[in-house]
Amino acid sequence: MAQLAFGQETKWTLQQCVDYALQNNLDVKLQQLNIDDTKAQFDQAKFARMPSLNGFASHNYNWGRSFDVFTNAPVTQRVRSNNFGVNSNVTLFNGMRNQNTIVQSRQNYEASQVDLEKSKNDLMLNVVSAYLQILFDNENLNNAQRLLLNTEEQIEQTEKLVRGGVLAETNLLDLLSQKASDEVQVVNAENALTFSILRLKQLLQLNDEEPFDVVIPEIEDPTTDLIIENASTIYQTAEATLPEIKSADLNVQSAETGIKIAQGNYYPTLTMSAGINTFYSSAQEVQVSQEITGTETQTIGFINLPPDLVPDGVPLQYPVFSELPIRELVTSDFLFWDQLDESLRQSIGVTLQIPIYNRHQVKTAVNRSKIQYERSRLNAQLTRNQLRQNIETARQDVVAASKTFAANKKRLEALQETFRVTEVQFNSGAANITDYNVARNNLVSAQSDLLRTKFDYVFKMKVLDFYLGKELKL
Repeated sequence: MAQLAFGQETKWTLQQCVDYALQNNLDVKLQQLNIDDTKAQFDQAKFARMPSLNGFASHNYNWGRSFDVFTNAPVTQRVRSNNFGVNSNVTLFNGMRNQNTIVQSRQNYEASQVDLEKSKNDLMLNVVSAYLQILFDNENLNNAQRLLLNTEEQIEQTEKLVRGGVLAETNLLDLLSQKASDEVQVVNAENALTFSILRLKQLLQLNDEEPFDVVIPEIEDPTTDLIIENASTIYQTAEATLPEIKSADLNVQSAETGIKIAQGNYYPTLTMSAGINTFYSSAQEVQVSQEITGTETQTIGFINLPPDLVPDGVPLQYPVFSELPIRELVTSDFLFWDQLDESLRQSIGVTLQIPIYNRHQVKTAVNRSKIQYERSRLNAQLTRNQLRQNIETARQDVVAASKTFAANKKRLEALQETFRVTEVQFNSGAANITDYNVARNNLVSAQSDLLRTKFDYVFKMKVLDFYLGKELKL
């Protein structure tokens, strides 16, 4: 619904009031946030099945004695080191906890949605009640103003009769007193109307300073020849449609799923992990290696000759020579990207965690989830019992209001005739002011009672229509 422009000429219909309240009421908005929260939890439960992926990086300086990450040799220089890597984990099996958490999160999400519908229904009933109260107070004010006008006309007529000597002056004084009482009734009716308008504005989250008025529809007298369905039939319709019943049932289902989640902790958990990481150390920026620069002849050993084969003067040991490479120490740069490439390593593995004994934590959690299930089940039954009682009461309220309205209607018709006759007699001098005031007060009381019972009857029929799934409109 488009926002209404405030102004003296703006008048709100019942439907506009309901639509505006549903869009702007803070309780409804808070309930919508609950839906958003449970939706986020539902989404998170689904994403819990996916692998995790996280990266890390570090930048460190070490002074004094430390160990080189490549050689594990002790070094005493200042060493800068970096570590980089990516890790991933995924749960392969955890006793179906992830799957059951998704089911429970979906149930909680659906329950929050129907809770919003219940909040809207409660708000609509309150708006209808406040709107009808304005109509009643407005009609009551009109009656009070008509009575005041009638008294003023009667005073004018009585003044003429007093001047003509037909009536005593006390009759005029009594009428003036009655006029003062009527003015008080008008003020009281105006105050009641002001407060009923304020109540509706508060439901609509409107400031008291903002101009506000409602459309006054013509509400015909409701029929008293009703054919009301029995309470069981109404209950069956309400049970199938009202959100509080759906919410209670979803809470039972959620609690039942909670038992399965808790029992999942009895089972082993199997996870798989994988990672890639590499590192750098400033202690290895200069790398020492050996390089062959040539060859040379070197004695590599001796051969012992038999004495009988060696002439005199010849050594018994004969040297053995070989060409060996000439090796020299060469330094080279082992820079950042080279180290990262050289130290790159990968890993993958699986982990199995088997619960053996956890100080009865799992057993306690399972027992508590079972208690929560029983609590939810009993709450669901209480909700149904309360609904049945509300429907039985609402149906009986309609029956009683119908009878009361019919009785007040007959009473008003009788008192209207009584007042008409008394007024004619009073104007002709055949009745005194006391008789006139008694008849008039009885008529005022009957009009007020009929008006009150009429709107009470209309509202109670709307409540019954609500349980029957009908649209709330006048």
